[in-house]
Amino acid sequence: MSGLLLFHGAVVLLIGLLAGAPYGRALASGAALPRAEAWRAAHTGLVGTGVMTLVFGLMLRQWHAEGAAANAAAVIAIVAAYAFSAAMILAAVSGQRGLSAAGPLANRLVFAGYVLGVLGSLTAAAGFVLLAWQYRGG
Repeated sequence: MSGLLLFHGAVVLLIGLLAGAPYGRALASGAALPRAEAWRAAHTGLVGTGVMTLVFGLMLRQWHAEGAAANAAAVIAIVAAYAFSAAMILAAVSGQRGLSAAGPLANRLVFAGYVLGVLGSLTAAAGFVLLAWQYRGG
């Protein structure tokens, strides 16, 4: 499972880095501040999410962790990373903020992606804390 986390973490990191291009274009063109801020959030948020996913993969590899708990934490982390990726890119492209489950379809999809990303990330992080406790010291 560590290999899957490393691969998907690298993909999400790449998506985040690529989101820097429209962010730069928004700044250079004098785009409205909300649009530029949405691309900034996508760029920095997805780079951070990719790095987090990579670290989780490295943790599993270092511990030689296997089993249901390690697999569940890995799958949840991957799903959360892609949920954030989809939501943040859609938010920047559509101009929707996703702060509630109301409004146009794009806003509802952004909201759902954020909720899935947050709940998944928190669940995965808690799983990795438990795994860290299990594998502490060796």
